[in-house]
Amino acid sequence: MQFARGARGALVQQIQQALDIGADGVFGKDTAAAVAAAQARHALPATGAVDEATWAAVVGEPFPTLFERCLALTAAFEGHGYGKAAGNFDGAGITWGIIGFNLKSGSLGKVLSLIPAADVDTALGALAPVLREVLVRPQADRVRWGDSLSTGEQKRLQPAWYDALARLGDLPSARTAQRAVAAESYWTPSQTRMSSLAPFLTTPRASALFFDAHVQQGGVKESAAQAAQAAWKQAGSEPAALLAMADTQALSTSARWREDVRSRRRCVATGTGTVHGRAYALTAWGLA
Repeated sequence: MQFARGARGALVQQIQQALDIGADGVFGKDTAAAVAAAQARHALPATGAVDEATWAAVVGEPFPTLFERCLALTAAFEGHGYGKAAGNFDGAGITWGIIGFNLKSGSLGKVLSLIPAADVDTALGALAPVLREVLVRPQADRVRWGDSLSTGEQKRLQPAWYDALARLGDLPSARTAQRAVAAESYWTPSQTRMSSLAPFLTTPRASALFFDAHVQQGGVKESAAQAAQAAWKQAGSEPAALLAMADTQALSTSARWREDVRSRRRCVATGTGTVHGRAYALTAWGLA
């Protein structure tokens, strides 16, 4: 397991901060060079990639868990960081945070309920009581309110709200709350379903596929699980089973999102791919 060139996101920022270099969250050549230099100082092989020994030496903490690594990948697919907020581009009202918690599902409210009120007030200021009042409204009213703050064809969120939610996402308590809800609402159910539907799937990529499907589509469809089971019986190969699941899962969604779903699922199933114009190799994300 390692993080290497091509990885992005909060875990890469954590590495960069520990190295005291620019923390842009992109693992590029400069980060690789800084990692190699740190490895040399710690008498480790100077590979420029962050394995478990390097993480412990540089960051001073245990290597990120499988959940944290899968979360980083799905967050990159979703195009979200802890503080990014979007308007009503997809009918969800407002979408915010590491995997897109939103008004429609109520997940945004669930996250905010775990953040100390004083932190919410500090970040949002006068907008805090407005948001609290909206969160207790019926679903349709929440979505309409989010739409009223969304402008232009791209439904971009008004700057005041965008900036306020970005400030909130920078707070450690907000990041902890987001991870807690992601684990409870998406990670645990996805891994339970994987164990019940496809116990022959055991690799980190399988866990990542189930988690990503749970975040984006609400879970792996029964038809996709059956396709994976059939491929496993025929080939006895996890990659074949994952690919069958990926393709069948894509067919279960609307035509509008089908290619987006297919590219994400195939990228995870095969370990490489291009999603939203970015190339991915899961070996660089601690998901070999």
